[in-house]
Amino acid sequence: MEGRDRKEVERLVARIRLDELFQQAMSSNLEEARGAFRTLEALCAMGRVEAKPFLVGLLLLAGDDWRRREELVRVMGRFTEPGLIHFLCNELRRVKNSNSTRRYLGAILDVLERMPAEAVEGELEALLEWEGLSRKIRARVERILWEMKYGGPHP
Repeated sequence: MEGRDRKEVERLVARIRLDELFQQAMSSNLEEARGAFRTLEALCAMGRVEAKPFLVGLLLLAGDDWRRREELVRVMGRFTEPGLIHFLCNELRRVKNSNSTRRYLGAILDVLERMPAEAVEGELEALLEWEGLSRKIRARVERILWEMKYGGPHP
């Protein structure tokens, strides 16, 4: 992208109002909200880091809307801040694995699996020390750690 075009894009990105996107993201229509989630993700990627707390706030406000929570976790998959990693691992402790939460918990594990090993290994190892972890989640965390450490499939 040429310098002039890049400056124009940066100017346009800076003008997008986060409060309006937040309102759209709060819509009860998940399709409409999903568009706002993706726009907030794109803004973060373009340097509008102040959009990240909006995404985290939306996750906290989602309550037991597991589909919405799943969408938000997948959108935040690019972020590698220690606080977010800690939050996601705590979600694996907090949320009971059931038919209604399975996709949400799977999304968390998918996101953690794609993060750099050095960013998540410590949190995942600490998670394995918790006795309340379900058998399936424990097996998945063990597989993720194995693949991060040894680069191949878990035996």
